[in-house]
Amino acid sequence: MATDKQMGYKAGLFYGTKGATATTRIKCRRDVTCETTPQTGETTCAGDGDDPPKETGEAVAIGCTLRFNMVVNENANAAVDLKAAAATGDPIALRFVRKTGGLGPDGDAVVQVTEGAPYKGEQTIDVNVVAWSDRLRDPEFNVLSADAFNKSTTNKQDRNNAQHPRHLRTASPWHHDHL
Repeated sequence: MATDKQMGYKAGLFYGTKGATATTRIKCRRDVTCETTPQTGETTCAGDGDDPPKETGEAVAIGCTLRFNMVVNENANAAVDLKAAAATGDPIALRFVRKTGGLGPDGDAVVQVTEGAPYKGEQTIDVNVVAWSDRLRDPEFNVLSADAFNKSTTNKQDRNNAQHPRHLRTASPWHHDHL
């Protein structure tokens, strides 16, 4: 039985102006790591003293780390914008869609950029989100939007189906397919 594997190159990584959803695809990206990071507060109680207490806790905050690297080329506006955001500490909009129609983080990020120039290889930058800003909008760590689906989809028929759901299309007298 074959499984539906999701290849990493199909994921979408986008950037844009803070305060708005990121819509410009970062095409020269390589590896992306996205990690949901809940923080907990301890709720352990001593109990009756007969047995050692069982350590317990509850979520008190939800975080998300996003790291990626990309190749720097002459036309890489994304690299220029990301380096400028890191140099000033000003947030930049970032959005990651794990797969076509998938979920991922969307928000204004304060980023750290590390530049690499290996002797044998192309120049790269590594980007690490060090904080999510809530100054202009609340960050979302597991969001899907129709725009994300359309931007990250490479199959024209999938885009058409997303834009025109089956129940809204009408049968054409020139086609014999019954919707």
